[in-house]
Amino acid sequence: MTEKQKLFAENYLANGFNAMDAYRSAFGGEGKTPSYPYKLLKNKTIADYIQRRREEIYESLNIDAIRVM
Repeated sequence: MTEKQKLFAENYLANGFNAMDAYRSAFGGEGKTPSYPYKLLKNKTIADYIQRRREEIYESLNIDAIRVM
């Protein structure tokens, strides 16, 4: 995973799962089509990283299904 991809993933998690804003923050637009951020989300490496970080965040906040209910 490149540094920009990692930055995209971290921004995606930090900004409430807004892919376009995360893309702009990480890549600055760089001339890609508006669908490019969503293609990044389908990248297996990025998707796995986001999932792993999401689980870490939920664990640190002690969020589980029982507590949510």
